[in-house]
Order: sequence, then structure tokens, then C-alpha cells
Amino acid sequence: MADPVIDEIKARVDIADLISQRVQLKRAGKHLKGLCPFHGEKSPSFVVYPDQGSYHCFGCGKSGDAFTWLQETENLDFGEALRRLADQAGVQLPERPTFKPDPQQQAASDALTEAAAWYHEQLLRSPDGQKAREYLVRRGLKGEAARSFLLGWSPERRDALIMHLRAKGLTDQQLLDAGLVRQNDRGLFDYMGGRVVFPIRDAEGRVRGFGGRTLGDNQPKYLNTPQTALFDKSATLYGLDLARQSIRKEEAAVIVEGYMDVVVPHQEGFTNVVASLGTALTERQLELLKRYAPTIILALDSDAAGQAATLRGLEVARQALADARRPVPGRASRTGFLQSQGTQLKIAVVAGAKDPDEIVREDPDAWRRIVAGAVPMIDHKIEVTLRGVDLHDPQSKSGAVAELARFLALVPDPIEWAHHVDTIAHRLRLDVRDVGNEVRRAADALRADERRRASQAKQREANGATDPLPKPSPQGSPQPAAAPAATSPADGTAGTRLPPGDARALAQQERRASGGSAEGEGLPRARRESAPAEQPTPAGDQSEEHFLSLLVIDPTLVRKLPTRLTPEDFRRPEHRELYRAILAASEGTLVAGPEWPGAAPVAPQLGRPIGGSGSRVSREGIGGDSLRARLDASLQPAYDALMARARRLPPQSDAQVRAALADLVRRIRERTLHQRVLEAQYLLAEAQNDSERTTLKQLVTQLASQLDRVQLERSRASLYTSAPT
Repeated sequence: MADPVIDEIKARVDIADLISQRVQLKRAGKHLKGLCPFHGEKSPSFVVYPDQGSYHCFGCGKSGDAFTWLQETENLDFGEALRRLADQAGVQLPERPTFKPDPQQQAASDALTEAAAWYHEQLLRSPDGQKAREYLVRRGLKGEAARSFLLGWSPERRDALIMHLRAKGLTDQQLLDAGLVRQNDRGLFDYMGGRVVFPIRDAEGRVRGFGGRTLGDNQPKYLNTPQTALFDKSATLYGLDLARQSIRKEEAAVIVEGYMDVVVPHQEGFTNVVASLGTALTERQLELLKRYAPTIILALDSDAAGQAATLRGLEVARQALADARRPVPGRASRTGFLQSQGTQLKIAVVAGAKDPDEIVREDPDAWRRIVAGAVPMIDHKIEVTLRGVDLHDPQSKSGAVAELARFLALVPDPIEWAHHVDTIAHRLRLDVRDVGNEVRRAADALRADERRRASQAKQREANGATDPLPKPSPQGSPQPAAAPAATSPADGTAGTRLPPGDARALAQQERRASGGSAEGEGLPRARRESAPAEQPTPAGDQSEEHFLSLLVIDPTLVRKLPTRLTPEDFRRPEHRELYRAILAASEGTLVAGPEWPGAAPVAPQLGRPIGGSGSRVSREGIGGDSLRARLDASLQPAYDALMARARRLPPQSDAQVRAALADLVRRIRERTLHQRVLEAQYLLAEAQNDSERTTLKQLVTQLASQLDRVQLERSRASLYTSAPT
């Protein structure tokens, strides 16, 4: 499934030249070393492999190729990085087939675009729009900002828009589908009638809905388009299309509440500001911003509603952090997970009774101070919680500690954790050990809740799989569910059964086969004459393809893995980016498709199981289009190839799918760790001083231990699944 265009770009781009534009690199044998740009360090642990076109930091775990480098350092998505490098390398990108949207959705999109233009024209030129123009001038708005945001006016006459759109050939049903009109016993009328209109666009600048503000006493004061197939308020940020480049450049996004709180700051040069379309920040909005910036600053109004929204935003972020905890490259954390370089949420307190747009107009420097003074989420939570504690009331103290413990349970860094525990204990005049014990209990409760939810999910699956009738095979004859087979995705052969004591022998055998050494189990060897080349993915090794083909059908399967891979575990750039999209889908960004083909459902139109030889499965039947539609056009051919592969798979039970996924995770992870051991051994041989040698020895030992553990798990799984029943 290799993409020759991507391979050609990688071959032409000199990754050393690319990285040296930001990092001072020094020769270390055949490699280059420098200080890691992704974390602070004094001794270089960031290594560039020019022959392989890749890099890896042994300090924080960041790794990748030229595409990843641009994505990480310039906050680009894969498509943008691909186009940038193709232009730099002089590679002509082929015309990719564009995804054709549903005709009804396209008609609704056309209606929204036409309505936005018509509203804008009414604001600029209609006599009826005079009061809207006066209102915007009073709010300090200039004509250029009104044009950039395409602000508009919906006339008091509630059928004017309808008549205009009908004249353009749009039907009443299309207007209803777009959320532009409402219907009562007297007919259709404009949903935004008598309001200043703020078009709400997606990140690509396409109109998806509208916000409206009344100029009279009508209620509600602010009104949004109802949810439609194109507009979901919980997954949309106002102004993102105009802000995303600045967000990337400044590496920070500022979230405010109102439309004018976005328009006016943009007008005055603060172009990294977006609005949450209401007072409640959602997890999907956070996920959307995480693509563009490592820091998200929440700056809502200082009134009671704004403070309540801030606290709700903290709870959303806490849940997002809880869901995002998973093993990733990096140093071990207090909670047993490995630390990642995730997005940081900060809180900017907007003091006084003024809204952000008023502050920006009257004193831009004050706004700069507010944003610069933003504090980390946990610090703000501690301050707000402790502010209301009665130090003479034990129950008040206990409640505050219990509330804060839910947040501190998720702090991975032990030093940061100890700092916050000490702060709470000092402020509440409590023993630091008592506060620490309460946080540990909260962490235990969180883990127990995770186990309970996982157990309930398994129970639901088991109940759903229970059927008094035998499942028909593709040929129509009843067959019992097969035991999970230890099957190699590369060659399709069943795993070899081993005696219990031969697990390590299998690991050594596989290491020899992959070019490693069976002796020493990954410990430092004598000084090598040449640097270790990255182990190329053999032509027969289709682990990545097979793994992803199991997930594209139902991204939520990634939640059932024994441990998660990271995108950096994938060698092919297109596989890495598809896996990122699947991870996003598994967190709820996309609606997952139905059950795994062949696991249980019988296609009513065919009268036989979905999947298997000759099965005519439509993409609508497996729910893949929602994922495909979110991909950059450059990734869609790779996605289509995976989907075609998935459809050719034979019917499998849920247990077989989980077993296959678990085996593939271990295979891919083992490959990554094996390469890291070789790289670390080479660096150890090239070490210049005792301190560096000591650090690298520890690293090699740690990596070798992880590699042995993964290999042992694979051996045990092979022994278990190959055992006779």
C-alpha cells in the first residue's frame, strides 16, 4: 500500500537540512545530534538519521520523519506538510479524487452560502439594515472586520430570505435541511428574522450555520442555527477559519464567549481568538483546537455565568485528560502511565464587568496582560475551590480536598503533584500526608471506575453476541465460533505452539530473523563499525496495513486494545496519519459504524453475514464515510485501499478480532523497540564522556527490558491461542 509520491518526496528531502534550520546539529558518527526542540535539556539526546530520513529523541520520545517534523514544529496537518515538502522537493502531486458529498447536504451547503451573502448585502446596503449598522458602529466595529467575518442583517420581514432563495432555485425542504427557516401553521419564516447575523464557518471557511443577536427586546437575546447535518454547535468554534494560522504561529488559542469578543479582537490585531458558541466548552471543541496549538487559554466573562462556564470547562478538560491517558513514549509518571507532551489548558481571569471586546477597544495592553497572566487549569481550580473554604469547618475542608483530588489524580508529574498537594495542605492547615492519601484514594477510585466501565462494556458485548440461533456461515451452514487463531498477517500461517519454557527461545529466534542478536538480549555490544540502519519494513510485512484495516471499519475497537500504539510506531507516513484520524474517531469525534462485519449482523438485503468472499458490503453499511470525509484528500486513496482490504477479510468473531489486534499491537511495538535498542546501542558506542555513557546504558537496559516484555507477551499469547480446545 506504499504511496510512490510520498516515498519520492522522502527520498528527495534532506531531513538534516530541514531540521538544521531550527536545531544546531553536530556530527556523531553517521548520525547527527542536537538539543531536542520538543523539551528542555542540557545534553543532546535528539538524533537525526540522514540515511533513514528520520529523527528520534531519547529524552522525550518524539520521533518521526520530514512530514512529522513540519507537523510538529509548524502545527501543520499532514496534507499541508505534504504539499509544502512536495513543492520544496519539486515533486508534482497527482490530482486526487475528491470526495463527493451527499446531494442533499450539498444543496443545504449551497443554501447557507447564498444566505450568508444575502444577509451581508442587507447589512451593507438595505435601508432596513440601518439600525444594525448603527449598532455595530457603537460596538466599535469597522467595515473591514464586517467584511472579513461576512456579518449580516436579517430583515424584520420574515419571508424576504425565503423569496430570495426560492428565486435561486432552492426548495423549501433544502432551506429546512440547512436550518435557515422554521415552519408553523402559517408557513415558513426566516429563523434569524430581525437580528444581526454572524455566519458560523468551519475551519475551511465553509458556512455551516448562523448566530443572531436581536436589537430589540425579543428573547432569546442570542440565537444559533438549530443542529443540522452540517452544523453541530458542540463541535464548532466561531472564527476558527480566520484564526487558525495565527493560532499556529503563536502556539496558543484564546477562547472567549461571544461573537463580538472574537470580531473586535481580530480587528485590533489579536487574531488567535475564537468563541465557543455559548457558555459551555465541549470536549470536541478542545480536540479541534489541539490540532493547531499546544496551549489553549480559556478567557470567559467574569460574571456569574462566565465563572460557571469556566468551571464547566475545567470539568470537560478533566474528563478529556482522563480519556487521553495512555502509554506513550516518555519518562514514567507518578500514575504509572508515561508522560506525553499534551495540550495545556490555561485560564485567563477577565476581571471587572467588561467583556473582552470592550477591554480590547479601550486598552489593548490590558488584554495582553490578561492573556499573558493565564494560569494552568489546575492552579485556577485550586484557587477557586480554596477561596470558598471555611477554615473552621472540617466538612468544608474535606469537601474541598475531595473536589481537588479528582483533578490531582490525573497529574502525571510527581514533582508537580507533590507541589499541588503541599499547596493545598498549607492553605487548609492540614497534614500533607492526609491530603496526599486522599488524592491517592481518588486515583484508585478513578482506576476502579475505568475497570468497571471496561467490564460493563465487555458484558454488553457478551450479551449482544449471545444468540439462541447459530450464526450462519457464508455458505449458509451453521458453524460454531472459532477460537482466536494466532495468525500472522504477513503470511497467514497459524502461530507455532511452544512448550511453556520456550517463549524466550521464540523471542530470540524472531530477533535473529529481523537482523538482531539473540545473545545479550539487547544489552550493549562492542563498538560497531557502522551505524544501525533502520530495519526496513519487509515486503511481506503487512502488520500496519492489517492493523489499520481492522480499525477503519470501527474506530472504537482501538479502545479495546491491551495498550495503545502511538502514531510514531508506524513507519509509513500515510499509515501514521490514518492512525491519528482513527484515534480521534475513537474518542467520539466521529460516529463509529456498526458492528464488525461477520461478527453477528445478517445483512437483510442479502440474507447472509456481512463480510466474507463475494459479500457486497456498501460503505454506508459499515459507516466509513464519516471518517473518510474528515481526511485530507492526499490520504483518501490509502484509506480506500484499507477499506477494500477490510472487505476482503473473512467473517470473524469479536474474540478473534480482539486477539488479532492485540497480536498486531505487539508486533508493531516490538519492531519499534528493536530499532530503538539498536539506535541506543550505537549512541552508547559513540558516547564521548562517562556521564553520557551512564545515561545511555540505563536507556539501553530500559529499552531492552521493554522489548523482552513485549516479546514474552507475544510468546504467551501464541501459546494460549494455539492450545487445543
